[in-house]
Amino acid sequence: MCVIAVKPSGQRINWKHLRNCFDSNPDGAGFAFHSDDGVYITKGYMDFESFKRAVEAVGIGKKHEAMFHFRIATHGVVDETNCHPFPLSADESSLKALDVVSSIAVMHNGVIFGLPKSNEFSDTMLYIRDYLAPLGTEILNP
Repeated sequence: MCVIAVKPSGQRINWKHLRNCFDSNPDGAGFAFHSDDGVYITKGYMDFESFKRAVEAVGIGKKHEAMFHFRIATHGVVDETNCHPFPLSADESSLKALDVVSSIAVMHNGVIFGLPKSNEFSDTMLYIRDYLAPLGTEILNP
């Protein structure tokens, strides 16, 4: 199963922990954090070193809250575009984008059953496109 790790604001990144996550889930990684423009999403890191360089390059520090996702593929091709997180969007080019700003970032662990099989798209990408995106920000409404 994929791994989602959250770094709360006020804490430093635990690189040893993230390395273990990547080594256990080697089918790609991505992360999201709040920026001045919204939630910045970047993904498609197929080795730990490029992932770590990207995290350091955007300047995630102690003050930031950040989410990290490490993929084990269950559906869809193993490639950069199927890495999480995804923006809340029905637009396939946005869902596949390696760098995008959104109002909401979506990550998922596990398998979503009952969706059509796709050799191209992960089950999470299909679920976001077909079910979550039409709801928009109402997904935040309990």
